[in-house]
Amino acid sequence: MKYNNRLIHEQSPYLRQHAHNPVNWYPWGEEAFSQAKEEEKPLLISIGYSSCHWCHVMEKESFENERVARLMNDHFICIKVDREERPDIDSHYMNALQMLTGRGGWPLNMFALSDGRPFYGGSYFPREQWMEILSLLAGEFTSNQEKFVTAAISIEQGIRDHTLTLLNSKESDFSIAELGSSLSESSRRFDRVHGGLQGAPKFPMPVLYKSLLSWSYLMEDEQLKKFVFLTLDKMASGGIYDQIGGGFSRYSTDEIWKVPHFEKMLYDNAQLVSLYAQAYSLSGNKRYKELINQTLEFIDEWMTSPEGLFYSALDADSEGEEGRFYIWEQKELQSLLGKDYPLAESYYGINAEALWENEKNILLLPGRQSPVAFPESERLRINGILKNARNRRIPPSLDDKSLTSWNALMIKAYTDAYNAWGDSRLLEKAEKATCFILDHLMTVHGGLFHAFRESKSYINGFLEDYAHLISALISLFESSGKENYLQKGEELTQKAILDFYREEEKIFFSTTGQDRILSPCVDQTDMVLPSSNAVMAHNLFRLSKLTGKTSYNQRAREMTNRMAKRVGENCLYYSHWVELMLYQTMPSYEVVVVGDKADELSREIRKNYLPQFVCAFSTVPREDLPLFQGRYKEGETLIYLCRDNSCGLPVRTVEEMLRQIRNN
Repeated sequence: MKYNNRLIHEQSPYLRQHAHNPVNWYPWGEEAFSQAKEEEKPLLISIGYSSCHWCHVMEKESFENERVARLMNDHFICIKVDREERPDIDSHYMNALQMLTGRGGWPLNMFALSDGRPFYGGSYFPREQWMEILSLLAGEFTSNQEKFVTAAISIEQGIRDHTLTLLNSKESDFSIAELGSSLSESSRRFDRVHGGLQGAPKFPMPVLYKSLLSWSYLMEDEQLKKFVFLTLDKMASGGIYDQIGGGFSRYSTDEIWKVPHFEKMLYDNAQLVSLYAQAYSLSGNKRYKELINQTLEFIDEWMTSPEGLFYSALDADSEGEEGRFYIWEQKELQSLLGKDYPLAESYYGINAEALWENEKNILLLPGRQSPVAFPESERLRINGILKNARNRRIPPSLDDKSLTSWNALMIKAYTDAYNAWGDSRLLEKAEKATCFILDHLMTVHGGLFHAFRESKSYINGFLEDYAHLISALISLFESSGKENYLQKGEELTQKAILDFYREEEKIFFSTTGQDRILSPCVDQTDMVLPSSNAVMAHNLFRLSKLTGKTSYNQRAREMTNRMAKRVGENCLYYSHWVELMLYQTMPSYEVVVVGDKADELSREIRKNYLPQFVCAFSTVPREDLPLFQGRYKEGETLIYLCRDNSCGLPVRTVEEMLRQIRNN
């Protein structure tokens, strides 16, 4: 290689992608800040991630160009950041970018003083525009540095004011009627034809649709349930879903879910498996089960490490072209399939609904009646031919770091799929990943590491790591009956409260505040991922139900009360909060199963869609949890339906328990 820079020593695949740029990149750290102060240069902080298409474009156009690199090196100290490794840095500078431009996106390119305070930024810039900006800022910084100091002070104050606004929400109560009114107002944005929210691009938004599914079930809202199923059906039929290999792309560039932005992210696929598993439990739709199995096959084939952890992402690009791995020309399909081509042509809309650009096809399910019968066995055989042919292509690059938070989402996905139909192999995969995390991604002080790659755990965990892993551990306890999962979930909850919770504000901060350059960050908004605070509030609520410790529920209620006004103003962006508020307002239950057949009966119970329930079971006498105390009877298996740890008379069949629920 002609060039090597400091990034060659980093763990992140994204940073290593830039290790041979002529740009003299630094990783985030004291060396870069000290160098900027010594040379009296501003910082250029460029943030992206390995599967980001426009990050690759800007690298190829600008960061690999010697003329551009000379401008950058001469006038700036340049820092590269992997946003997935350092969500705290990304959040800080994304807030600054949104203040400056009203928009966000990646790559995120921010110019800052030598102490890290930002004064100017943007996202993707074509090469000539980028060079103009570099030259202009370099000249201005030399001649009028005070101007940039003033701008940096203003932006930094704006970031702090934004955080204070989030923290200054007053506590208020909430009601079903208020939540319903907010949801009704927000429903004007529903696309009743294609599913999802109106407009483009369209993101899957699993957090939102999980919340809407719960609301539709508990409030018996058939129209809302139909909308959620419409959305799931349209996504499953579109090009955003890989019809041949399984798995979802990050988003659709259009409103009909046809043309994806082709990168596949672990966090999307994990959450969508959970969502479709719950939808399957409610609807019995076999297509959902098939999609889950196909997606988990994709995860197993492409995204699972030898240790049983899960990798982060597959790139959108291969051979320098976005989507090349996934798209097809008609003549290629005809050659591969021969006499079977007419079946595939009709089923996948080839050269019709599936036609994209440059005579390429993104296979999808147009939903029209096929003129030729297409038996399931034939479809699977044809899919196998196409998948084998596709696997001979050069694949997209893989980001093979494992993140604790995203792995926890995948663990929960496997657990949710196991609950939906009881395949023990799914639970085994969830437990294997969990055991590895608990053995290898724990610090000596009982905390978590954020990332793992090449046999190394690194970067102290953020709130998101604790929140999602605690959630996964609670789910594993419910599904496996193994008390060590609940115990570890409680231990991590206490650690999270100690390190991240602020009693005065009654909220969790995203970091422990060790990086002096970054402003405190509070994650409250539910977008593609649920906010860490909403996940923690759910965890506290569930732990209270399972352990009988009312202090957990009190803390969860304080958090939702604090969010009530904000949720009422726009519930679409606080959907995980809405779901918890619904459970707090409606009757919610604990199901306790004890006896020799408790595992078997609890599996049957969990196959039902029961969003407002927690479940605990034991095949042996146990007194460690109040739920189990005094309930085991030798020779019998009993099911108790409880509310706030107060249980009714036991029943012996799942049907009787479901009848009790309906009566309540």
